[in-house]
Amino acid sequence: ELRRMVRDLVGLRGQVACGDPTADAFIDTVPPWMDDPLPDRIAALERETEERLADHLGLGRKVLASLDPVTRPVRRIDPLADHLGVRVLRLLGFVWPDTSRAEVSGQVDLPPELVLGPTASVRQITDRLGLLLEHEQAPSLDIDLREWVSRCFASHHAARFRRRPVVIQASQDRLRLVRAAPESQRQ
Repeated sequence: ELRRMVRDLVGLRGQVACGDPTADAFIDTVPPWMDDPLPDRIAALERETEERLADHLGLGRKVLASLDPVTRPVRRIDPLADHLGVRVLRLLGFVWPDTSRAEVSGQVDLPPELVLGPTASVRQITDRLGLLLEHEQAPSLDIDLREWVSRCFASHHAARFRRRPVVIQASQDRLRLVRAAPESQRQ
């Protein structure tokens, strides 16, 4: 039972990687306006696994409760910035390496007519991003998309991709895709 729980926990953590644009297993982000039940499921399964492990080791619940919990470093991730950043990358034509899994899961739904190509102006990106968010039925966001694309995207993207961005700010008003997926993996 304990092994099954650990396998389930590893599987759930693998699903988290499918929502991280910097992970090899990336499929898509969860729009921040939608509920993501995954963190709650992981937390509940972690608690249950710890209790089972304590029972297996002969520790009582009292001893388990007195132990300091294992803490992991907190990653400061802005879900909205990640979601918008992924959408900008897709608008510029970037495709993550494992597109077959995304197509099977049905999670990536970018109308082809919205794709701009490897170089686009901030205005073009902003206009298409607005259309894409409408297509995704996003609620009204409390940000100015033009401001975000022109001033925030490049720094968020560079920080998120650990200073190895796939998009650069070619000029004050243009973004350019500098690294694309191999031709065989493009949609």
